[in-house]
Amino acid sequence: MQKLGFEPLHYVNEKEICQKHSCFMWTFKQPVRATNRKEPYQPTFCPECKREDMEREQLQMVGKAYISSILSNTFEVLARNSLMPSDMKDASFSTFTVSNETDEHAKNFALRVARHYFKDGRGNAVIVGQAGRGKTHLAIAIAKKLNIDFKANNNPKSVLFMNVPAMFQKIQSGFNKKDARTTDEWLDLLKKVDYLILDDFGKGDQSQWKQDFLYNLLDSRDKTIVTTNLIGKDMVQIFDASLVSRVAKGAKEMTFKYPDSAEDRRTLPF
Repeated sequence: MQKLGFEPLHYVNEKEICQKHSCFMWTFKQPVRATNRKEPYQPTFCPECKREDMEREQLQMVGKAYISSILSNTFEVLARNSLMPSDMKDASFSTFTVSNETDEHAKNFALRVARHYFKDGRGNAVIVGQAGRGKTHLAIAIAKKLNIDFKANNNPKSVLFMNVPAMFQKIQSGFNKKDARTTDEWLDLLKKVDYLILDDFGKGDQSQWKQDFLYNLLDSRDKTIVTTNLIGKDMVQIFDASLVSRVAKGAKEMTFKYPDSAEDRRTLPF
């Protein structure tokens, strides 16, 4: 009687043991050809290692599909996925009050940045100044204007605003949680978004893994807006020189620095 089913393509090789899993290796019964070998050979592999590789590839595919689903509705990314201060949700160019010449220069610079990117300009933009000068307000205004203008022009582009300290807190809170977005998924999203705003760059502790994360992110981008309290000489004392150079990439003509005498725009109730 003819046997039904399939003959296994491999056999248990009891002469070889996987050092990682302490199990017998499997070896192909028939020789196969490979582009990097002149003669056919019989591959040997660990079934547990292979299973782990397949699970890892499956998770990566799920992660990529998740990021693609986020970016599919590009105009919704800003409102849905941004991390911005709750008291700045209504920030825009129309709500930015101009009280002095510095405010006017800062607003005109931000409008120039928005026009530059809307016309497919490249290179990073950097806004430097002490706390309370209006950097975050203008950065959100740029993000909203880009999103509105691209939508009005029926040109699908994704814009994302990220407060850097809040972003790292969100990433760290997901460590060891199965249902949380992984660090690689965060990095993939931030790399793929068309226009990214990194607010409060340099605030808080700057551990090496954070610097490595930011370097990997900025090394792959050429359209990122950065707001920071740090001037160049302070930044190079905190960050690796390679990271600082990525921040400054293409920003020679796209940098605005508030003068030290600039007024604090915040009003205190006491």
